Amino acid sequence: MNNLAIIFISGLTGVGKSTTLAALKNESLTLLPNRRALTDDIIIPWVQVSLGQAQDGVMDRLERFDLTRRYREQHPGGIVAALLEYLSNVEKNEGDFVFDNIRGLGECQTALDTFPKSRYIFLDAPPLTRLKRILGRDDSFDQVKSVNA
Repeated sequence: MNNLAIIFISGLTGVGKSTTLAALKNESLTLLPNRRALTDDIIIPWVQVSLGQAQDGVMDRLERFDLTRRYREQHPGGIVAALLEYLSNVEKNEGDFVFDNIRGLGECQTALDTFPKSRYIFLDAPPLTRLKRILGRDDSFDQVKSVNA
């Protein structure tokens, strides 16, 4: 796997990752399932099984944060561990791949160690720009249950 050349896109919500991915679309790049898809398909089911829970989809962001934290406790590479599991089940393991969204020092270090031929694009935007983008994108994923503080 360490022969794979992956372009890792990184950045907080609303910095322009989707816009960057749209600009990178070209026939020689293979877009890998993004962070949300790997979390839904690999990470959350793994944690639910380890906790003896039913494997149900989880949309609430706070609950997802808790489940992904539990996964990272067992898999310090976080999403990179899930990406490796995904790639182990894919027939095509050559060419250039794009992955949206690697986060944090642990994931970045694991990606650097695991995929030394890869490249990294780190995106940033001012907080007000990010907020405007988040509010304007009408993503059904941007929701949490009411929390009593």
